Amino acid sequence: MEFTSSRTQIFSVLFIICVGVFVSVLGSTEAELQHRLRQMIPVQLIPVFSPSKVPSTEGYEVQIFSREPFILYIHNFVSTDEIKHLLALSENKYKESMIYPGRDAYVDRSQRVSETVELYRDEVVRRIERRARKLQGFRGSRQLLQPMKTQRYPVGGFYNFHFDWDPLVAEGNRDTTLMAYLVGNCTGGGTNFPRVPRPADKRWCKIIECEGSEDDDYDGVTFKPIEGSAVFWENMHPNGSLNTLVRHAGLPVKSGTKIGLNIWSWDQDWRTPEGDEDLSDGQVRTVWED
Repeated sequence: MEFTSSRTQIFSVLFIICVGVFVSVLGSTEAELQHRLRQMIPVQLIPVFSPSKVPSTEGYEVQIFSREPFILYIHNFVSTDEIKHLLALSENKYKESMIYPGRDAYVDRSQRVSETVELYRDEVVRRIERRARKLQGFRGSRQLLQPMKTQRYPVGGFYNFHFDWDPLVAEGNRDTTLMAYLVGNCTGGGTNFPRVPRPADKRWCKIIECEGSEDDDYDGVTFKPIEGSAVFWENMHPNGSLNTLVRHAGLPVKSGTKIGLNIWSWDQDWRTPEGDEDLSDGQVRTVWED
């Protein structure tokens, strides 16, 4: 009964609009017509007919930055309050960061200078984990999120060019990476993808370094460390082969401090595709020159 009444009301409104337009269209300017239409439409129906930008229910906005490799840029992925909480959760727990080739783990300051905290999974951390899963869609129960980590980079801190996937393991691998910026009050410290072409559209210059900027010292794309925002990328091709275009680095911090948040996904069902067996550790840990 309620549905029938609502439908009748809508048809009545549309009939009034049509009659009103027919009567008033002659001799009216476009602005006058738009004004009259808005007067004839009930206020509660105006949003249906008005163009608007619908915000995400999570409060963030997503843009496709690159299709090959697949990279998303996410505005406001982490809120200001969540950032404060994660920083408090990390305080006095930082340890020197290590590198993890194969099953090994050790400090190598020629490749990585930063401090790391594996975050305790309280309700805020779990909420961000759920958000990261929701962003990626349904990938099955065999894809796991690795423990979230904060990474603190002091002046001179960096992470040399590397891949997040590991060629030294044959079963299971990191299939996606989501990296958010929690603190970006620094110069330098961008995230550089030397094999990703820089887009021509200058509107991207709000989030990446462009020609002539102070930190435009590297080939490819360098994302600025903008607090609250995040970069997401796929480490594999759809057929499971390792994507070498996602080679990236955390560039040296010149002044200030950068703190990032890493969320990696691990595909337990991944197996080394035929033809990828010859990828060596030398391709993962290299010197600064690309």
